[in-house]
Amino acid sequence: MRTWEKMKKAVEKYVKAYKDDFYVYDRAFYKDVKNGEPFLWATRDGGTQFLRLTPEYKESTVDVFDFYKNFKDIRFFLIEKNRSFKAISRKTAESLIDAIPDAS
Repeated sequence: MRTWEKMKKAVEKYVKAYKDDFYVYDRAFYKDVKNGEPFLWATRDGGTQFLRLTPEYKESTVDVFDFYKNFKDIRFFLIEKNRSFKAISRKTAESLIDAIPDAS
């Protein structure tokens, strides 16, 4: 099963509100990611969040993570587009974000 299909299943299981945003905003982000590129993705009762793990997105990724990290209903996933889909802990997500190199 491709990673987009796994993301859709997670939306149906965990997201209670704003599911349509997934099909609009996350789809656009997802299309921008290259096959095999790792990224973080989060679900919560009120939506989803796409977090890029590349230097050019580091600042916005850190800001978004800091905003959402303490939501009680948040779940993080490490995804490599069309290769792997794995639920991870908040601590692991934070470690991955901390490891993003600074933009040149």
